[in-house]
Amino acid sequence: MATLQGEFPRKLSALRGLLDFLGSTLEEHAVDQASIFWTQLAAEEIFTNMVRHNRSTGNRIALHLEVSADAVTTQLTDYGAEAFDPNSVPAVDPTLTAAERTPGGLGVFIVRSKMDEVDYRHDNGNMTVTMTKYRPIS
Repeated sequence: MATLQGEFPRKLSALRGLLDFLGSTLEEHAVDQASIFWTQLAAEEIFTNMVRHNRSTGNRIALHLEVSADAVTTQLTDYGAEAFDPNSVPAVDPTLTAAERTPGGLGVFIVRSKMDEVDYRHDNGNMTVTMTKYRPIS
């Protein structure tokens, strides 16, 4: 198992660096393209939500990445953030049209739908979202 960590500035301009890091690291570990795509998309959504919506006193977001033969686990931690549980966002009804839906929550819906596990934790003023994508059996 490979474990990697990094920190990124808590601003949207840092998103490209985060996604490039994830993509190159996962490719180096021979992760399949579908798992790379969904892992990057989920990380983009959570990172963007942390920057845009969290009230935070921190200026960096930490990334902890674990790659095993079975799964890719991505953990993002926003330091000094108020408690907000993404699991509290109401489920989106995918049968409704955009005009019929209340705006918001679609990104969290996609993360929940495409990642195999999503966990939220708020400890000591830090918000952590952990997402796992199981790798297909070769």
